[in-house]
Order: sequence, then structure tokens, then C-alpha cells
Amino acid sequence: MEAAKIYDQALQLWGAEAVVAIALCEAAELTAAIIKNEFQGRDDLSVMEKVVDVSIMSEQLGLICSPATALLLPEGATPTLLLTKAMSIFAQPDLSNSASLQEALRSLRGACDILWPGRESTEDFQQMKEDKLGRLYQKVCAETNRQALGIAEQSTTSENHSGVAFTENLDTLPLQLQKTGA
Repeated sequence: MEAAKIYDQALQLWGAEAVVAIALCEAAELTAAIIKNEFQGRDDLSVMEKVVDVSIMSEQLGLICSPATALLLPEGATPTLLLTKAMSIFAQPDLSNSASLQEALRSLRGACDILWPGRESTEDFQQMKEDKLGRLYQKVCAETNRQALGIAEQSTTSENHSGVAFTENLDTLPLQLQKTGA
């Protein structure tokens, strides 16, 4: 299935707030992978995979807001700085400001461009993206079917070492965010 159709179905199913929340998570994971890579002093496939994730989320965010055509990066911008900027925008309680979302989108794309220039034209990127889109499509189909059949969400709740409850089934995160309004 075409990527734009998968993105649209995910947006229809889980809503804009969930897409923004997942983009925030993906940006945080990429930031963590970059920092880990810098401390280990080696190139790691996890950074490339996270760039693909952030690229996919950038495309999904493009459905929510119209991205500006020009990408003007501040002089000396680093991927970590750009990702932090995007995350701070996503963390704002009111995301109805299209200009803020456009700025976050530009920051995400800028970070990906610095980390993996020309990625769209590489076979590695295309294969990783195709694999991840296939998994997203499977999740969208499964959740659509679950909702159509009226099957209740099933997840287990545990407590971490601090006694804080958390949900172990992350596959239903967008659904949980939509239900809680987070």
C-alpha cells in the first residue's frame, strides 16, 4: 500500500495528538541513539534506523500541517539541537499553532538531513522504510479490525521499581493516547 494512504489511515484511526506524541517519542529515541553513539565513538545501525523512524513521522506530520518549502537551519545547528527544539514544541500543551508544528517539522527534517544526507535515494533507507511502513500498516489493520469487532483493548499493567504503574503493550500506545486525550 502507498505510504500516503497508510499515513492517512493512521491519522484517521489514532488522531493528530497521537501522531504528534509518537513523533516526540521517535525524536527522543533518535536523540538517545545519537548521544549513545557519540560516547561509544562508532557508527551504529540504530541511528540510521531511528532516522528512518523520524523521517516517517515527519511525513505523517506533513498531513497535519503544511510544511514550509524552505529549510533554513541556524548556523552551527546539530542534530541533537534540532531534535531538542522539535521535542520542546511537541511538549507544548496547545499544538493548534500550525507555525509551531511547521517549525518542529523543519527541525526534524533538518536533523535527518544532517545525519543521513541523501537518504531518500539510498537502497538501505528505502528498504528500512518499506519494512517499517509494512509494520505500521499491519498495526493500522489490526486496530481497525479490533475496533470493528468491538474487541476490548488488552494490556497488562505492572509496577516499575518505583511503584509507578505502566502499560507493557506499547503496540496500543496510539490507542491509549487517543482514549486518554494525552
